[in-house]
Amino acid sequence: MSIKKTRTTKTTTDLKAVEPAIYVGPNLPGGKLSRYTVFKNGAMMPHVAKLIEANPAIKSLIVPVSKLAETEQKLQDSSSVVASRYAELSKTFAKGE
Repeated sequence: MSIKKTRTTKTTTDLKAVEPAIYVGPNLPGGKLSRYTVFKNGAMMPHVAKLIEANPAIKSLIVPVSKLAETEQKLQDSSSVVASRYAELSKTFAKGE
């Protein structure tokens, strides 16, 4: 009796691609983070991770690219969470932090 070896191959549909993310918050002074910065595969650069640790509101302003239009509409609504986070960051960094 012989044993057959089966070969499995991964197709592109088997791989989970992470969607790019985009920062929709205000420009942070000193070039720390610019509005509409895109993060390939949702991966954050180390300096951005440190910014998020210091200012957790930044994380809520990094959204999947597919949600950009929806998020931009929410930014226009002053009662939305996204708009309040944007205002919070603008105020914080206007003070020079």
